[in-house]
Amino acid sequence: MQPLDKLPLDLAWGSDGHVTDVVLTAMADGEEAIVPEDALGHVEACEHCTFRLGSEALLSVQMDQEMAVLEAPAPAKAIVPARKAPKVAIGVAIAVAGIGAAPAFILDVAPRAREFFKTIIWAASMLAQSAIVVSRSDLFAALVWASALVLVLAGLLLSRAVKVSKHSLQEGGV
Repeated sequence: MQPLDKLPLDLAWGSDGHVTDVVLTAMADGEEAIVPEDALGHVEACEHCTFRLGSEALLSVQMDQEMAVLEAPAPAKAIVPARKAPKVAIGVAIAVAGIGAAPAFILDVAPRAREFFKTIIWAASMLAQSAIVVSRSDLFAALVWASALVLVLAGLLLSRAVKVSKHSLQEGGV
């Protein structure tokens, strides 16, 4: 290694004559290559620095274990099976609603049923007459193409608006 690749002396040595925590941490992490040679020799010879190196090594091992726990993958989510629709309960609810609505239908809607059907027949005849008038006009072909274009554009916009993720079909999504 180049001398510039080693720790500077002011980072390697403390004011008390022992090596700094920077040196001990580097050694505990297996980075002896960046530690100056005289600092390595001092740690081997000095009982106080050797004890501190052991403490740093234990701290490094403990941190490795803690980091391994943090990096462990999260447990997979359990896929809950979809419940079946309560068909009997839905059928009973519809029957009860129908029975409850019967008096209102008989008293309110039945007398006006004749007016309602007259309105439906009138609307159908108006639509039929309008269709005949439009089909005889010169713009009929343009209207057919315009309506087809509107339907295609609506389909494209709808398909872009609805986005299906990869997992939605696997997990029972719609």
